[in-house]
Amino acid sequence: MLPIYYGDIEMGFSSQLDKSKITGRRVSSKGIVVSQIYKPSTKGEEISFRISVNVLERFNAKVGDRVDVLIDKDSGEMMIKLNKKGFLISGKENAPTGLVRYTLKDGHFRLSDDRASLPFKKEADENSLEFDEDSVTFKLKSEVL
Repeated sequence: MLPIYYGDIEMGFSSQLDKSKITGRRVSSKGIVVSQIYKPSTKGEEISFRISVNVLERFNAKVGDRVDVLIDKDSGEMMIKLNKKGFLISGKENAPTGLVRYTLKDGHFRLSDDRASLPFKKEADENSLEFDEDSVTFKLKSEVL
């Protein structure tokens, strides 16, 4: 906090710029967030997986790699696995997260079948994260963000 003096009165202003400056790599507080949105421009729906850099690193993935998204409908588990022919992990260098997204088609997993409820977001249960050398497996929390 920087003291600012007006006459004999000290005012305690706190710089917001200092709080906004980031040094080094930023880290997302949420490991994986899954979102489903409606895109009016295409009249379609899209699902995205925002994955923190920390999670990506733990299964040897990075922005620019490609992955498959696998769903076990019986257990509710999801897996993101490196796959050279898969969906691109997009994002900027040194960004806190990478993004995997695709347009939903018939047969794809959906967070919600109710278009009126979109956008719809759920966070991965951090306690369910399991890592392999080329994948992460997780379950979603039941709460909607």
